[in-house]
Amino acid sequence: MQSMRRATSIIAFSQLINYAVPLLTFPLLVKTFEATLYGVWIEASTLIALLSTLGGAGLGNATAALILNQAESESNRIYSNALYLFGTIGTILAAMLFLLAAPLNRIMVHHASGDDVIRWASPMVLVLALNWLASQVFRVRQRPFTFAIFDISLNVARVSVVIASVFHRDLTIFAMTYTISQSAITLIEMVMVYRGIDLQSFSVATSRQLLRFAVNLSVVNQSNWFVMYGDRLLLSFFTTSTAVAIYSASYQMTLVLVALGSPFLYPLLPIIGERWKADDIMGIQTAIYGTTRLMIIVLIPAVVGLGMVGNNLLRILATNSFARGGLLIGLIGCGVALDVLGTSLQYIFQVQGRPQVLRQIYLRAAAFNLLINLGAIPLFGYYGAGVTTLLTFVLITFLLVRETLIPPSLLFDFRTIYRCTIASLLMAGWLWLAVGSTIFHLLFAIGGGVVIYGLGIVQLGVIHIKELIQLFGNPLKRLLRMA
Repeated sequence: MQSMRRATSIIAFSQLINYAVPLLTFPLLVKTFEATLYGVWIEASTLIALLSTLGGAGLGNATAALILNQAESESNRIYSNALYLFGTIGTILAAMLFLLAAPLNRIMVHHASGDDVIRWASPMVLVLALNWLASQVFRVRQRPFTFAIFDISLNVARVSVVIASVFHRDLTIFAMTYTISQSAITLIEMVMVYRGIDLQSFSVATSRQLLRFAVNLSVVNQSNWFVMYGDRLLLSFFTTSTAVAIYSASYQMTLVLVALGSPFLYPLLPIIGERWKADDIMGIQTAIYGTTRLMIIVLIPAVVGLGMVGNNLLRILATNSFARGGLLIGLIGCGVALDVLGTSLQYIFQVQGRPQVLRQIYLRAAAFNLLINLGAIPLFGYYGAGVTTLLTFVLITFLLVRETLIPPSLLFDFRTIYRCTIASLLMAGWLWLAVGSTIFHLLFAIGGGVVIYGLGIVQLGVIHIKELIQLFGNPLKRLLRMA
């Protein structure tokens, strides 16, 4: 239990930085390059993320799942072949993006600098794939502190490159320096993550085993990526780079929910894997129930708070053109929160060796998302995309719960959901009265909202004051205590 809390604290700290960085870099990029060029960078980044997902996410999950299901003596062989496959596939996809930069610019980006930006950013496909592999290896080897150090280093490099862009104001130079800095840190990260692993020769049999397991998980990750980010591709086709930038800004605000949920999810997969090996089904249910309960306590007020203050925060961070109402942020936020909760249910199928169930669920969800967006985006623009995002994650959550064959009451604490919602509505009333257009008013409103919500869940019996302090305590203080 103590090791789980330590891992949670460390990952909480790194993830909060990971998702807080865009809130710092976003206003700098917008004010340096204005909305259209910022949209060009978002479109290029979306292409990179898509190809990185094709090349790495499924393999990373397959590596972690196979390690948990194989004898310890097989670990080095799996780690070695995962590295070879990641490197090969990531390099091929990065080369494809480099060669296809011009036609992709004509089809999607429609900007004079698009060719060069895509070409310079194309190696990021390999970089992101290797980062994903490193995160999974660190995770299985239970080295959260080292993982957090590199995660923070990558973010520091991102911030530094963005600050430097203020002085040269050239998007192509920005793409070049961004790629070089991320590549250098990732190279060091790969050396550290494979330190102590006895690299073995390439094995066709092991590679086939990884690829077979990864096929289903890759489809899951690619479908999930399309659900979360495919709307930006469709907005590129049907609207403008400015519309993409506005929608992306609202979506970026909600990704703080992923940061809030990730620390609880990070230790969950190894725990479920161990209990599955021990045939402890009740233990799996208890672990998931406890994890979703803690995430619910954090996520419900976060969604409500984002819907209430997100619009004002966008005005402060960027310009009035990005602030299109709390409704858009609230719709996306509800969907993202459901996705975070649903991730805990995905782990059940991964440790059971049933990734085909996830494949079927996410293929249905991606098809649903595409069909609805094809009508919603041309008619309602980014608001249509926001509604579609929420509906899609509702569908995914329903299908995940149904396929587990476990009663929902054993997966989610509905009493906690009900009482946290009441406390969040009380907090929303305060935010509606107190929120303003200045940083002082915003901080005052948020601070008061946190206090009101905290008192509310204590009074409603959701949580004891001691547990509340542990849950919302300063991760940095605990991190320094462990260092």
